[in-house]
Parts: sequence; structure tokens; C-alpha cells
Amino acid sequence: GQVVAAGHNYLPARLACTGDDACRAACGKRCVHAEVDALQQLPKSSGLVELVHVKVNAEGEPVPGGGPSCWQCARDLLDDGRVKAVWLLHAEGWRRYPITEFYALTMVECGLIPQAGEGQ
Repeated sequence: GQVVAAGHNYLPARLACTGDDACRAACGKRCVHAEVDALQQLPKSSGLVELVHVKVNAEGEPVPGGGPSCWQCARDLLDDGRVKAVWLLHAEGWRRYPITEFYALTMVECGLIPQAGEGQ
């Protein structure tokens, strides 16, 4: 139950956010994602950790998000080797995803691997 690192989405300093529709549409592809930022802040000596991913509204209150869906973050979390699980808030409450399940579900959601039973 101890926070050892925190991250947030941000644009690298050399990029400017214009706030227009094109910038908002490209934000997920241009920004450093919170998961990667947290990994960069995580001390090398931290051992295995569980990542809690929280989306917030304009008031800073947690809001439910979707399931695993970002292949870049799933790849980086799996490959780093220090994250054993990811917690996501759903409308039904919190759900813990072991990292291999998180990765597999993300790959299916992104259409990068077929869902079990498809194409067989």
C-alpha cells in the first residue's frame, strides 16, 4: 500500500499543445503516457510493483475508464519486468489484471492478435 512512483500524461517540452481538434486527436500518439512516466520515476531498487491507473474528471475525481487498450503502454509495462499487475477502475469497481493478462487483452483489443477461437 505504498506509492513509490507517480506519472501523468504530458507532451515533451519541444512540442506545444495548441488545444485544437487536430492536437487533441493526436495527443495519445504524441504525449508521454502516464504509465511510461511512472516507470521512469520508479526506483530501480523498487522490486515488483502493482500499477494503479486512474482517469480523473475536471474536478480531479476518479472516473471509470475502459479496459486495457494501449498497446504501447502494455508492451512497456510487460517488457520493463517490474510491474506484476495493473489496476483499472470500471463502472463495477476496481479490477486487477496480472501483467500477462493485461498485455494479452490489450493486444486483442487493438487487433494485434486474434481473440481465442477466432481464425481457427
